[in-house]
Amino acid sequence: MKRVPALAVSRARLKEINRRILRLLARRNVVVKQVALRKAIEGIPIVRPGVERKCFADIRAQAESLGLDPQYACAVFQLMLDQAYKVEITHLQKGDSQ
Repeated sequence: MKRVPALAVSRARLKEINRRILRLLARRNVVVKQVALRKAIEGIPIVRPGVERKCFADIRAQAESLGLDPQYACAVFQLMLDQAYKVEITHLQKGDSQ
């Protein structure tokens, strides 16, 4: 029965990691809004395919170096990128200055 406490410890560690990921996502959204404002000021389009391609090449390389499946890592980052685009568009439509 020693496995149950070990499992509980592992679950607690995962819960803390999840909290940290969520805090990082919240911080990322703040930066995304700053990027949206800078893009608007400089007349840069929200979606930039060349920048996106480079970003995903970097993600694949980093994932591989960390022993992660690059497709998995890219799928996670694609979700974050899609959300970033939504946040940027919404932020600019609202005229937020935060």
